[in-house]
Amino acid sequence: DWWHMLYKDQHPVQQHNISLSGGSKAIRYFVSGGYDRQTGIMKQNPDVFRKYNLRSKIDFNVNKWIKFSNNTAFYSSNYTFVGVDDVQNAITYSSAHALPIFPMKNPDGSWIYKLKDFFNSDYAVGNGRHIAYGESNNKNVNQKTDFANTSELTLTPVKGLDIVGNFTYRFHQNRITNRKTNFTYRRYPGAPLEKYDTGAGLDELSETFQTYNYYSANVFATYKHTWNDSHNFQIMAGGNYENQHQKNVGATGNYLLAENMADLALVGTNADGAAVMKVTGGQSEYALLGFFGRINYDYKGKYLFELSGRYDGTSRFAEGHRWGMFPAGSLGWRISEEPFFAPAKDV
Repeated sequence: DWWHMLYKDQHPVQQHNISLSGGSKAIRYFVSGGYDRQTGIMKQNPDVFRKYNLRSKIDFNVNKWIKFSNNTAFYSSNYTFVGVDDVQNAITYSSAHALPIFPMKNPDGSWIYKLKDFFNSDYAVGNGRHIAYGESNNKNVNQKTDFANTSELTLTPVKGLDIVGNFTYRFHQNRITNRKTNFTYRRYPGAPLEKYDTGAGLDELSETFQTYNYYSANVFATYKHTWNDSHNFQIMAGGNYENQHQKNVGATGNYLLAENMADLALVGTNADGAAVMKVTGGQSEYALLGFFGRINYDYKGKYLFELSGRYDGTSRFAEGHRWGMFPAGSLGWRISEEPFFAPAKDV
């Protein structure tokens, strides 16, 4: 029963959360935090997922016409598992060639992997993934961190006028570590030990970092005014800016000096005495800048008029083609507000 030898049916979950909120007319606050832990389905060396999160929000009145708010969110997760490269790889390949006529181990406790001349070839029992599950040196760690903060200032210098400015910063990072090691096996009881040192059996460490930095700023003003309880006027104008930079760094090394450790400083040398290391990288960036405005007017909520426009630029287009003007306008008539429509309102 390969399934129940590799995986388990129960995987406990625990969650812990705490939150505080309160305040007064001048200040309001909310703070919450949480911790989640879940054990996965792997049986011999269980996989574990942990998550931490924190949220904090505060709003307060500086004076009668100035308000300030700040919203902070933090998230971190850590998933550890034993296997090859990623958990999908281990699950997918462990089902390949895992026939129920084969055990996982010989009576002497050695792993079974290659069977010579079975089906006229070297038959790879379980594709060796059962060995990767059983050998705790094949450790993998996926970590994520996400931090975001938005601060906003609102000014109301005169009645009907609101001026709002906010700034957002977000940091996101993925960190992936994959460790593989050689493993030994016997083709049958009493056969010589053989080493599997290719593919899933490589002695290899891979580490990857993906980092995102995002910035956003918005400034806009809105003015509202009503005359004689009939004429409603509103005008809004502002601008916004966004920028994101992404950078990837990865490194893979072989022949580490210790199988039970995972650090690129331990990368060894090949038969020629040269360190075996491969480094990858890459980065991208974009920026957006826009200016916008809108005018609204209505008479007793019956006759509606709106005129709006944006002037936007983006680094995603070629130089000389990055800016565009996008105007819009609309007229409306709410027939339901006319006196002659009153008898039909219930319908």
